[in-house]
Amino acid sequence: MLFGCSAPSLDVGSNIVWSTDFESGDFSAWSAPPGTGGAYVDNGGPDTPSIAITTEQAHSGRYSAKLTSTAAPPESPLEPNGAGMYKQGTFPQAAYYSVWYYVPQVYPSPAAWDILRLNVPEAAPDASAEAGGPSDASTEGGTLSLDASAEAAPDVSGEAGTLPLAAPDGSAEAGADASAQTEAGVAPLPDPGANIPNFIDLSLEWLPDGTMTIRLVDGRHQYLTSPLPDPVPAIPIGQWFQIECFYDSAADSTGRLTVWLQGIPIYDLQRPMSGTPAVFFTACSYADETQPTVIYIDDVAISSVRVTPEGRLTVPP
Repeated sequence: MLFGCSAPSLDVGSNIVWSTDFESGDFSAWSAPPGTGGAYVDNGGPDTPSIAITTEQAHSGRYSAKLTSTAAPPESPLEPNGAGMYKQGTFPQAAYYSVWYYVPQVYPSPAAWDILRLNVPEAAPDASAEAGGPSDASTEGGTLSLDASAEAAPDVSGEAGTLPLAAPDGSAEAGADASAQTEAGVAPLPDPGANIPNFIDLSLEWLPDGTMTIRLVDGRHQYLTSPLPDPVPAIPIGQWFQIECFYDSAADSTGRLTVWLQGIPIYDLQRPMSGTPAVFFTACSYADETQPTVIYIDDVAISSVRVTPEGRLTVPP
């Protein structure tokens, strides 16, 4: 159930392409139509990362996904390891991708920590996922109600304000019921290197002043790492926060990628994109760290209108 502060809301369930709140207690929504998907572990080091359903933290309801990346030895030549959930299909050319995250403590390291990817599958996506075709089958029996001001095109002009610089602390305590975790339905990532070229990555990154921020990387050689916004957005520690991306895959100058943190725009790029509505969307945790890292993920949605932090998934009686 996606929810935020009380605010005017509008029932726009027909605009949801796909969503999950993990209240089924498993990862089944990721493999349900439209398209294909699932949960995976990608072992690039000596230890195995993990992904599980848990009640330790939840943005809504009881459940979320807990992703743990294992530590890599210093100066290790191994690739960062991690875990995640992916949704692959033919989605609307212009769509919004929303994920809620919770970082429980400080993990001070200069290394990047990938948490969201919009990649391009080289293989043809499942034909059952029609472009622009919302599906009620995978919304877990609900419809999405959004803030009445949400629009079908990215509106960055009306999002006045700046994000405070959050002084990181590790005081947040996890919930008590870790026994509800399950690894059912978790599988290796299908050919992550050969078939899923890196395209758009959003990463958490620690800065020298102790701020955790979001770094955007476009894997194409002519773009690569985008400059950090000014002021630098800060990720809160021990609090849920929403990242939402507007992605228009047009191959000409109308292509666009806009990223919001807690409803405030932090990146807005207009450039040629992939030229295909086929998307490999991943909510993940890839960290090249010398210590294990933990992140929780909840309330994930793909929509043809903005979700916003106030968006909510209303389950009918």
